[in-house]
Amino acid sequence: MYNYFRAMRKFFLYCITILISCLSFIAHAQPKFRYFSFERTACFGKCPTYQIELQANGTLTYHGKANVEKLGSFVTQCNAKEMLAIRKAMIKYKLPTKSITYKKKSSDLSELNYWYEANKKRILIKNVHESNTSLLKVASLIDSLVAKKKNWKDALPLEEGSTGSQLQVEAELPPKDVIVEEKVYGEFELTERHNFPGGQEAMSKYIQQNLKYPEIARENDISGRVIVSFCIHKDGSVYDARVLKSPDASLSKEAIRLIESMPKWLPGKVNGVNVSSKQVIPIMFVLK
Repeated sequence: MYNYFRAMRKFFLYCITILISCLSFIAHAQPKFRYFSFERTACFGKCPTYQIELQANGTLTYHGKANVEKLGSFVTQCNAKEMLAIRKAMIKYKLPTKSITYKKKSSDLSELNYWYEANKKRILIKNVHESNTSLLKVASLIDSLVAKKKNWKDALPLEEGSTGSQLQVEAELPPKDVIVEEKVYGEFELTERHNFPGGQEAMSKYIQQNLKYPEIARENDISGRVIVSFCIHKDGSVYDARVLKSPDASLSKEAIRLIESMPKWLPGKVNGVNVSSKQVIPIMFVLK
């Protein structure tokens, strides 16, 4: 009898060890998300245009751009129950773990662009339209949360990479009708460099004509140079703009707006094939 219980005890401990190993494997297999953002684009110049950012610590930021009740940037906080509902939706609908560009249906239709960070990797999902129901449902859930939230405060854009608890969701294989971005090339990896339409002189003219000096920076006599990095998709569109160095948050916000408003670039090439690439430029803010 003693040997029987001893054997059962060893078997039980063995099963517990296997179970813990399996749970650990599953936990590590799930990508960890700590930043989530999406933007609704304009349609015929009439649809609401805005961007929503959600940090894993519950910080929710709304940027109203056009045709919305609230123009400007506002921030509030999500509670644990709200974050749990979003986490469940992200698990249920499964977010892609590679950057994807859907085929654009029409330049006049409103679409969604997603940015989020998974396992410290930046993910971009472009041109999400009505056929992509899973991604639309996640956006609709957050839209409804924004509509219900109160106690909004004025805010500048939040710095990416804030710390906090992390959301975990499962991976999804990309749909068949999409283009998967596997690599963003550095400038020196290109055999043919990307270019702003019209060249360097045209880009300098674009910046001079479109830069809007932030009033808060003007009032406080703030000037200086903002260093911005961004990616140029192989279709020429600009995305993933980030501030590397800046003297002030208001200057950072305007620099990002300026970059994201750029016309399509001539994309870089590797052996004659268009590829996505990275660019870093300085933007000077000089008080006159």
